[in-house]
Amino acid sequence: MLNIRTLILVLLSAFCLSYIYNTTAIAAVKFLTDEQEFNNTYTGLAHQDFESGTIVGAPPNNIQPCSETLNENTDGFCFSPGNILPGIEFFSPITIVLAGPNVFNNPNTVNILFAGSFQNPLDVRFSTDVFASGMKLGCILESTMNDCSADLIVEVYGPGDQLIGSTTIAVTSAADTFLGVISNQGITRINIIDDGTIFGSQTLASISFGVPTVVSNIPTLSEWGLIAMAGILGIVGFMVIRRRKVRA
Repeated sequence: MLNIRTLILVLLSAFCLSYIYNTTAIAAVKFLTDEQEFNNTYTGLAHQDFESGTIVGAPPNNIQPCSETLNENTDGFCFSPGNILPGIEFFSPITIVLAGPNVFNNPNTVNILFAGSFQNPLDVRFSTDVFASGMKLGCILESTMNDCSADLIVEVYGPGDQLIGSTTIAVTSAADTFLGVISNQGITRINIIDDGTIFGSQTLASISFGVPTVVSNIPTLSEWGLIAMAGILGIVGFMVIRRRKVRA
């Protein structure tokens, strides 16, 4: 009985090992809403805000249409070359809008970006290595003086533009809701859109990105397989030792 049981467990272990070496590791993504924890754990990231942008007009109508793409080379109504950091690009169909503090009498205290064509997504694209990113998110209603609250859908893409993680986060017009994203296989872009329950747009007040000094140790599929295999082999060894002691 012992030999049969041991054989079955050994074969199971061999199957796990074969599966590990023939399966591509799946990217693991971790989301954090504690800004202090994120900043204390993942240091050394580049930080992009939009305070250097140019806005014509005073609150509550301090908005400036920009263009559908913003990057380090942008030279237009909103930004000059170098205002946007290298390695990051912002995109939204039709146009992106830059708005100042207290736009439409909302409680935002800093400049924000949002999709000029409401209910279109705001895409953040990276052309440099990025394993962690922290964002300040919010929402804005179309041409109203009312505060908004909404749920935003945040999708994270990795190598090959494969979706590797997504989450939903509740935000307000203060544009100060924090969301951190950490991936073990790199982040190529982040897509942000409201869930469709408001006639408005998601807003972005700032974003940090890059390769953190401390990379999160999130087990991949292969690593979980190794953990499982070690547990199975440990059980096998325990059973064999116990049976030998009983016979002795």
